[in-house]
Amino acid sequence: MALRTFIELPATSDAVERWLSSEYRSALVGEPRCPFIMPQPTAEDIVEAQSAVRELRAQANRASGDFIEELPTRVNIARVCDHLGGLGFAHVDMNHTPLRARVCALFLADYLTAPEDYLLASGS
Repeated sequence: MALRTFIELPATSDAVERWLSSEYRSALVGEPRCPFIMPQPTAEDIVEAQSAVRELRAQANRASGDFIEELPTRVNIARVCDHLGGLGFAHVDMNHTPLRARVCALFLADYLTAPEDYLLASGS
């Protein structure tokens, strides 16, 4: 949900701040601090991060796994267990992480939790 919402955001710092304090915060594991400490994204940073997520999602539909090369060197995710005992992954927020790295971490956590959602989408 947080990724889909992010992709549709207007490229403004106000829109990103609202997204960070709502959808993004809900997608995190642990006790995130709010407001989030990060470099102030410009409109270009926002558009670049949105483009990166779109490209990662498109590449993830291919079984080759080539999208891994497009991820930042460090992606902060953790294995989590839900209340029903299901295993998955979630992003762990780290201060000073740029916007693009944050949304790429959300993507990777989503992909690792349900890769079939991406791989099966390639056949449709």
